[in-house]
Amino acid sequence: DFKLLRRMRKLIQRDYNAELYIDGLPVYVPKRSGNVIRGYPIGSKLINEATETTEMAYHNHLRLTIEYNTAESSRGFIRIVGFTAKPVSIAHDPNDMEATCNAKPVHNLAETLLKLDLDPKNKRKSLPVTYSYEVRWVETEISWTDRWDVYLLGAPDDSVAHHMSLLNSFMIVMFLICCIVLILIKALKKDIAVYNELGVSIGDDDDEDDMSSAGWKLVHGDVFRPPSTSPMALSVLVGSGTQIAVAIIGTLVLSQTNLINPAMKGQALSNIVLLYAFSGTFSGYTASRLFKLFGGKNWKLNTLLTAAFFPGLIMAFFLCLNIFLAFYGSAKTVSLFTIICAFLLWVCVASPLVFIGSFFGFKHDVISVPTRTNQIARVVPEDNFITNKWTCVLVGALPFACASIEVYFLLGAVWMHQYYYLMGYLLTISILIGVTSALISTIMCYIRLTQEDHRWWWKAFADSASFGLWIFMYSIWFLVYRLQLVGIMPIVVYVTYMGMVSLAVGLYTGGIAFLTTFWFNKTIYSAVKLD
Repeated sequence: DFKLLRRMRKLIQRDYNAELYIDGLPVYVPKRSGNVIRGYPIGSKLINEATETTEMAYHNHLRLTIEYNTAESSRGFIRIVGFTAKPVSIAHDPNDMEATCNAKPVHNLAETLLKLDLDPKNKRKSLPVTYSYEVRWVETEISWTDRWDVYLLGAPDDSVAHHMSLLNSFMIVMFLICCIVLILIKALKKDIAVYNELGVSIGDDDDEDDMSSAGWKLVHGDVFRPPSTSPMALSVLVGSGTQIAVAIIGTLVLSQTNLINPAMKGQALSNIVLLYAFSGTFSGYTASRLFKLFGGKNWKLNTLLTAAFFPGLIMAFFLCLNIFLAFYGSAKTVSLFTIICAFLLWVCVASPLVFIGSFFGFKHDVISVPTRTNQIARVVPEDNFITNKWTCVLVGALPFACASIEVYFLLGAVWMHQYYYLMGYLLTISILIGVTSALISTIMCYIRLTQEDHRWWWKAFADSASFGLWIFMYSIWFLVYRLQLVGIMPIVVYVTYMGMVSLAVGLYTGGIAFLTTFWFNKTIYSAVKLD
């Protein structure tokens, strides 16, 4: 088939690998550098420098080597500790198979390669392919506990890159902390002290003209005014972000206790889903308390949206993707049983826990704020670069700068069939991203308050939630310049999953930043004497 032949050539051109497993171990091809390639290349590129042409040879024969250990076995069993492959391209003769497929080892020879040559003049011409393999069993002293070590060997500079990523994130956090200390804490402490000693009343309209240098004080009567735009949506988003934060940090902490194996991607994903479901109480409690602060009354709708928003959106994306994969006949299609289990986990576990958290949240008194809200809202000056809502998109670049190097390794591990096992680095980076998001949103909120812009609720959330947008844009760059996927199906799968991940991390950073900014505003306004 001409179309299939052309597609196979394109896959070989872009270095696609095939995968085999035995006893949970993926096959690998050893390299001369000491590293390994997970899976085996489906073909080879033969470049003729004289004619500047490239030929494609298809690997249809595998020389498999299975390493085993008998020292740790019992009752006559063996433990498989290694699985390697040597791919070979050979044009078998269907009429005389014994000539090329016999007891002798098969090698890559120029005269017997199975070449994928295109003939535009004869598109109906087919290429018969005969698959074969040979197996060699080798006894080794590698222990069962060390059988994964060969897969975890990275490039010589990988450890340096991880250390530089951690140092980069730490320096950004230290820079922001210095900004908080030097610009906010010192300035506010001095300003509040002088102001309190003079006994000036912020509530006195005659003194407001003399206080232009302290714009954040002038909006004391509006700073805790509930958001005029969708207060329920904001409380739901912050609540969802709180639940995601608990699930992410909890999973990474458990990975440090060997309760989660980072090499088993499916198991790690299942643990995140379970932790997310069992942490529903946090989202219900946070969303209900914020909604009550905003003066909301319809607590049933608030609770229902909190329970349904993020998991419902993810479930919808997942079902659409699964239908798409089933239509294309993909082996990655999830079974109906798994979908039903996930739905029952959402409805029977996660949602009731959200309602429990919401019940206790609404039972509490309204969160107290240090200032009284004026009946008439203060006029907000015209937007400038700082107060413009689109500035929030640029603010998200700072948390992304903390994570960019580690995100590159993560995308490579997930989408390029590698392993990511440095969970300690990932836990540290995740915490630093949360701290960076909280600090940058706090600084931006203070700057906006000095500009007499008291509409900080949504902006405090959006400042750091835009980190998810930066992650998504980076993933698109990674798709175009690193993955080079072939066909519409893998591209749809990649974009869908990265969209869900970007939404989750955006809610994570936005929720943390919002709660920190709210605490900061309560702190600075409670330190000032108000009449």
